[in-house]
Amino acid sequence: MMEKIISTPRGYISHLKNICGLDLSDKNTNVLLCNWPFAFGFIPVPDVNENIFIDSFNWSIKNGFIEEDASIHAAMYSYGFCKKKNIIDSLLYPSQVPELTDLITKKFLTLPVNELEKKLSNCCTAFSFPTAKKYTNGVYPIVDTLELLHQMFDVGAKIIQLRVKKNQEKKIDQLIKKSCELSFKYPGSKLFINDHWQLAIDNGAFGVHLGQEDLFEADMKAINNSGLHLGLSSHSYWEVSRAIRYKPSYIACGPIFPTKVKKMPWVTQGVKNLKYWARVLDFPIVAIGGINLSNLHKVKKSNCTGVSIISGIVNNDDPKKSFKTLESTWKNL
Repeated sequence: MMEKIISTPRGYISHLKNICGLDLSDKNTNVLLCNWPFAFGFIPVPDVNENIFIDSFNWSIKNGFIEEDASIHAAMYSYGFCKKKNIIDSLLYPSQVPELTDLITKKFLTLPVNELEKKLSNCCTAFSFPTAKKYTNGVYPIVDTLELLHQMFDVGAKIIQLRVKKNQEKKIDQLIKKSCELSFKYPGSKLFINDHWQLAIDNGAFGVHLGQEDLFEADMKAINNSGLHLGLSSHSYWEVSRAIRYKPSYIACGPIFPTKVKKMPWVTQGVKNLKYWARVLDFPIVAIGGINLSNLHKVKKSNCTGVSIISGIVNNDDPKKSFKTLESTWKNL
């Protein structure tokens, strides 16, 4: 029977000790097993007193974070505590940003601890995608048509994402096929396909961009083995923690400002949080959400790698000119 060390009406955390193989070595590992609506999985943690997790979790909840984020904070403080840091310094200057590994089914919770240990060990596939830092250091357009894609290639965008609208789903096979064929004519530019990872693999795209919800359905091993680059979206501590577990090519953080392009359930991250993630994470960080010419200078000050822009290009009367202006401004800031 697993002992719950933290419990709320939304779920609980259990502390499991001496689980073998979770850190991809022969060493034993302690983990927090989290059972929340948005995050069900485990987080490797150091061997510290359980009060460390409880105190930092409660601190996080009192400061307005939901349980999923508070769980990541608890793990971050456990690493910081080992370096003699207090809670705040453990979060502001983390000794380690923990990785959240999802479990697929909650049937795991009914297993005896010795069987659960074997199941957890089997979840520890090592992922590592090639970096996209060379291509994300500027304006990263997201377009929804072959015509706009062609214009962005012509204007010299180093990296472009094709995000297909729902009403185009019936023609998606041909659209992605033609898009990839077009990209081959522009070797200096790289094409990412949003969501449709199998078609990205089949048609030789440079990369695929996935949202957090896609991670539960995509065959991540197949994507990793294909050689594709991987971009992941993140909006909070627990999503960042899940994203870094896959060692992606870049992480898109947002929304930085309010946006009308896509209805989002997350609060805006703001430049302050963007600056934090750009400093803390050892991955290219792409800012996204509500970014335009008027606030570009604020985003540049965050030291993020680049910016992803949708409406500022797609909804502009002259997409080519808009991209050139945004790209030139970014480089000269």
